[in-house]
Amino acid sequence: MMSGGATHPIDTVKVRLQKEGELGLEKVPKKYINIVNGFRVMIREEGVRSLYKGLSMSLGREGTYSALRLGLYEPYRELLGGHDPKTTPIWKKFLAGFMSGTTGAIIATPYDLLKVRLQSNQQKGNKKVSLEVKEIMKKAGVRGLFKGIVPNLTRGAILTATKMATYDQSKRIVMRIFNLKDGLVVYLSCSFITGFVLSVTTSPIDVIKTRIMS
Repeated sequence: MMSGGATHPIDTVKVRLQKEGELGLEKVPKKYINIVNGFRVMIREEGVRSLYKGLSMSLGREGTYSALRLGLYEPYRELLGGHDPKTTPIWKKFLAGFMSGTTGAIIATPYDLLKVRLQSNQQKGNKKVSLEVKEIMKKAGVRGLFKGIVPNLTRGAILTATKMATYDQSKRIVMRIFNLKDGLVVYLSCSFITGFVLSVTTSPIDVIKTRIMS
């Protein structure tokens, strides 16, 4: 939740960039060109508070999705026979991450959908979550809260599988190659490597998820 709250403004601009050009109107000039321009446009047109649209849903999402995908990784890995991370093959780590990511994504889809829809709203002022829920329920019922669940499941599974397997594996490699002890330097190095890899692997499906949910 701390991570989600700290990076929420960047995530909001990311959502706007992902939606840019979705209607295929080539003659319409782009409103958001890059992340820096996105920040400027949003602050100028909607105010600084616009960067925190959907924050409550972001925190709710992280409190469920991240808790489950991180908390269930080791139990799933051990269920597959990977009791010792040092000797567990990478495919078991990947599969355990896939399973925990899928579980988390199913539970957190309504939070994710509401977060994306609130972030996509370009009207000045923050829209109430209750009004968004009422609109969705009126148009599509409870099923509407799970719109985009397939790309969300796919993204969650890919992200967690990549994240947990890459972090687990890179940690062993970094410690062996550079002869480092388990500590802060190793954690930061492996987190950087993992963050880069998972961003590359999940970006395409993340764009699709955002467009369907919004």
